[in-house]
Amino acid sequence: ARSSVKAIEQGLAILKDGAVMSICIYYGRNNGYDEKDAVLAFLSTLDAAAFTVIVHHFHNRGGDVAIPVSVIKQG
Repeated sequence: ARSSVKAIEQGLAILKDGAVMSICIYYGRNNGYDEKDAVLAFLSTLDAAAFTVIVHHFHNRGGDVAIPVSVIKQG
């Protein structure tokens, strides 16, 4: 979880205004739930004036399906 959050932080630091970072959270095994929770918790702390965070949800699929996320840097 820590390395994933760190990688996202580093990517956001170099993201240009108007650009989109795409993240796909895969979880369900071993530490997957902890990583999912840590990444989503981190993304919820991003300044809404600087970033728009969109968490997509597969409404018609069950189980531990991947969670696509888009982070848009305002500019």
